[in-house]
Amino acid sequence: GTEFSNGTLEATGVPFLKEFRLEWQMPVWVFDINGYVIEKKILMPYGSNTVYVSYRLLEGGEIPLNIRLYCACRKHDSSLGYPNAWPFTVTVHGDYYEVSAFEGAPVLKLRLNPVEGSFVTQQDVLKSVFYRMEHERGLDDTENIVSPGFFTMPLKEGRSSYLLASTEPWETLEADPAEIF
Repeated sequence: GTEFSNGTLEATGVPFLKEFRLEWQMPVWVFDINGYVIEKKILMPYGSNTVYVSYRLLEGGEIPLNIRLYCACRKHDSSLGYPNAWPFTVTVHGDYYEVSAFEGAPVLKLRLNPVEGSFVTQQDVLKSVFYRMEHERGLDDTENIVSPGFFTMPLKEGRSSYLLASTEPWETLEADPAEIF
């Protein structure tokens, strides 16, 4: 969920959450959304600025899945928030996507596996997102975060689909996620 500076908490998935567990320190969520049972796993390899997110439809037939990306980027020890002078840009290279913040910032590389989806450009802004740990440390604790759009892909029963994201070289996202999970 998302916590906002006014104290509200947005956690729309909570009513659908049926199970949470750890598998060898990997978080696994199971959601039941009107008979569609979806398992989500997240893997973040040690020492790599990379995340692999697995979605598997356990029950319910094929459904579309939308994954909206919210981005924040700042230089080390800089203030929170992004200036309007550098909105995030998305570059498409076939089935590969890059999100850039500003000159010199790491480029976020994204891809779907299998490649059965698309990216829809539709900007959104979450305003006044609150960061509790920064607040406890006495640092800037509130910012707006931006979404340049979302991925949409079909989820097919019994098969995993993956969102891969990294600031590492593209080769990092060439691995077969089925072998990683």
